[in-house]
Amino acid sequence: MTFWQSIKTGFKNGNIAKWTQAIGMTTFTVGATGAMIHDLNKSSNCCCGGSIFNGMFGYNPMMGYNPMMSMGCGGYNNYGSQYGQYIAAQAGARDFQIAWAQYQAQQAQQAQITQSTTPSVVNEKMDNECASKIDDNQSTDLGKDFDDKTNSGEYTICNTDDKSTYTSKVVELGKSYGKLLDTSGDGYISEAEFTAHETKDASVADKIAKAKIAFKKYDLNKDGKIDWKELSAAIATYDLDSNNKLFNGQISKSDNVNWGELAMNQYSNKFDKALQSSYKYLFGSGKQE
Repeated sequence: MTFWQSIKTGFKNGNIAKWTQAIGMTTFTVGATGAMIHDLNKSSNCCCGGSIFNGMFGYNPMMGYNPMMSMGCGGYNNYGSQYGQYIAAQAGARDFQIAWAQYQAQQAQQAQITQSTTPSVVNEKMDNECASKIDDNQSTDLGKDFDDKTNSGEYTICNTDDKSTYTSKVVELGKSYGKLLDTSGDGYISEAEFTAHETKDASVADKIAKAKIAFKKYDLNKDGKIDWKELSAAIATYDLDSNNKLFNGQISKSDNVNWGELAMNQYSNKFDKALQSSYKYLFGSGKQE
């Protein structure tokens, strides 16, 4: 008796059929969905085409036309379908794992794309009342000095961590800087005034767009203008340490650049949250959040 004859005899006697059925059905549940995928992806199927049932019940390109196995196209006979289930389940389980891994990778990639291309919600409106306008006789000397030193080096607000002294110094600077930006003289900073100062070149569309994003973040109560309290809180935010909690009284060029980029970044709310915290620290409960 040849090898293939013994296999055929074993199927007829039911021994190999029972063995293959036990193994095949163990993996069939896991492999069923994947077997559909496996079969639909095959280009060598016969006239049965890409039916999802074709891969589940017996047909596969290795064994589908073996006359000794009598599997046929569709394999609905006893031993053909049993062995077909086993083969399909194995191939299906493998293909299902591959498809699932690809799906998870695609989902992770889409999540990254969504996160990096979805504008953050600009800080929620705070209930702070608009501060009184800046005095007409307010000096701009501190503001000019602040502009020069933060762009070229380091600016020192004060050398103490006393909250009362720090707040007083930041407010003094905020009013002076605000007066520098307030070219209309109405005591507040409009979007146009802020944008003109930040860009220095009204013809650069990209810079203007980013400056407008920063303006919306600075404007905590969303009244369309920046008052000296909001500007003072923004200055204090540029003075945050690496943990975004404590003030050290000094703003370096790198602080100015780093916080400035975050203020103009519509995909990040790090500056937004820090600004709200600074405002509450200076003019609210006295606690940073």
